[in-house]
Amino acid sequence: RSGSLEVDYLVRPVLNSEKNIIDEDFVELFVSSSIVNEKEEHVSLRWDVTGAFEYLEVACSEGPFDARSCYVSLLNHRNEINLLIGSQTDAAEVKRLKIGEERADYRFFTVFYFNVVQRTLSEKAAIYWDQIASGISREGTIFDVPPGKVNGNIRNLQDPDEEVLGYFYASAMDTLRYRVTPGEAGLQAHQCRDFDLTRPSFCCNCAGTYGPETLRKPHYWIE
Repeated sequence: RSGSLEVDYLVRPVLNSEKNIIDEDFVELFVSSSIVNEKEEHVSLRWDVTGAFEYLEVACSEGPFDARSCYVSLLNHRNEINLLIGSQTDAAEVKRLKIGEERADYRFFTVFYFNVVQRTLSEKAAIYWDQIASGISREGTIFDVPPGKVNGNIRNLQDPDEEVLGYFYASAMDTLRYRVTPGEAGLQAHQCRDFDLTRPSFCCNCAGTYGPETLRKPHYWIE
């Protein structure tokens, strides 16, 4: 059940730390996928989004310089759960469902990858993750009904009365990737563009900033 990814670039007003409204660049990520299996049954899908970007060193002196690249991974830092419960729709596919976004900045200077793991879930597993998502992203007022108890299927055999949060299930899994080019992200500038020759260490030593392991190029990377 392979899906496909798309991105959009947009400028959005946001509130900065000084409570002023400023325009910020963003790259939004969308997925399209079939949600009907070979038996013509609706299935549920969950998407886990991570990312990776190339950090290209710049010269910190006027002498000869060979720029290195570091390949930096980004985790799901907002703990977002992207989910679609198949039984809740009559459509045969989902089109351009937003599953993530990143602020468009120096990380998009050369190449940025969105990496998505798409899992096919049973309805009971999907309901479990929907309950988890409701608990993570609470909205509304203090007068709203709080999220209900999350029902899992894991039990403590030594103490059956102990509440255990967890759900055991199996799922089919696909990996989707999207390579964002500089033009698709608004042609962002390098982080060190505004520094003179006396530059911070991160400008010319990406391995020292992000770790020596980031010098290894991921197997999927295309320049």
